[in-house]
Amino acid sequence: MIRPLVLIFVLVLIWSAPSKAATDPNPLLRLKYQNPGLRVDLGVGLWAEPLPMDFDGDGFLDLVVNCPDVPFNGAYFFRNPGMDTTLHPSPVFQPGKRISAGHFNAAVSYGENEVTVMTPGKKYPHFTQDGFSKGVSLGLPANIHPRRV
Repeated sequence: MIRPLVLIFVLVLIWSAPSKAATDPNPLLRLKYQNPGLRVDLGVGLWAEPLPMDFDGDGFLDLVVNCPDVPFNGAYFFRNPGMDTTLHPSPVFQPGKRISAGHFNAAVSYGENEVTVMTPGKKYPHFTQDGFSKGVSLGLPANIHPRRV
């Protein structure tokens, strides 16, 4: 059993020892949160799922990002305004707009002339109008594995 005096001595040594960050000649710098001068194109959440599609029907590939977790729960639409590709080789998206609540395990599927958004056991035929609010059952269980893997 550790005696209380020894425990206090060890805690004092640990507390008073200089930290590695204080002695490191190249310390890591903490990034400022909500830096007003920072400019980013996309930002949704940690477990976000990208769903690239022409969401607004203008012929340009937009990005819908689904995030099922807190605090960003939702599906967000980032419009591709179709800027000049000689100036911007990659799309520069407009700020995101929340279009729906988020859903776990969303995926996009591309057919002949249509894009279908699906989640386990459901599809969303009118996703561009209703988001994840009006799902249609595929007639299959959401999880087909007997142990819910």
